[in-house]
Amino acid sequence: MEDKLYYIIYRVYSHREGPGNHNIYGWTDSKKILKAFLQQRDEKKYSVRKLTREEIGESYSENDFYYENMISFIRLRSVQTGECIPLFMTMNEMSEVEKKIQKFFIELSSMDKMSVVISGKKSPLYYLNMFIHLDEKYSEALEYIGFRPPELEHIFQPADMTDIDSMIDLAYEGYQDAREYYYEPDNIVPGLSVLEDVSKQILYSLESFIKVMKGDL
Repeated sequence: MEDKLYYIIYRVYSHREGPGNHNIYGWTDSKKILKAFLQQRDEKKYSVRKLTREEIGESYSENDFYYENMISFIRLRSVQTGECIPLFMTMNEMSEVEKKIQKFFIELSSMDKMSVVISGKKSPLYYLNMFIHLDEKYSEALEYIGFRPPELEHIFQPADMTDIDSMIDLAYEGYQDAREYYYEPDNIVPGLSVLEDVSKQILYSLESFIKVMKGDL
């Protein structure tokens, strides 16, 4: 009987991207999952080693084969087609992608992007003052859809992004504890279980994941 094979996937960085070395990205024991993962990624950015359990024990740490480093998938709905598409990744990558999506949309609300020239200098104060003095029904509508300038968040709710990151980390810790011995994916984004704010929940789509992952795809 042949030994079971495991596939170890490395992220290969070019000199332009960074150190130009190989880092372990994740692992799988499924050839089908490996094939699907590689179809969604740039083959120049990833390499694969096939090893038996014995060979793994000789060269790798147990930490490299924790559940959060195993390649699985989630189904994400495309806002363009309405289809649910499986996107293959590890839980570690998914956690980082969630944080990047939340940060990206917070930064989109920045008043810096709407600066006007005052006394020869760009300043967001004009729009910031206008936003503060909006009628309540309009400010509530903007808040509901998630348009909250970080300049105001820093004044009234400091460390908002830190709080979001912490909540996402907690969601993944609980998810991984519950799934430690059960590897079948249930196709959910764990952060949705802790982000009660509707405006933060609706940010997740196939397109938003691809937007922040494009450097690694």
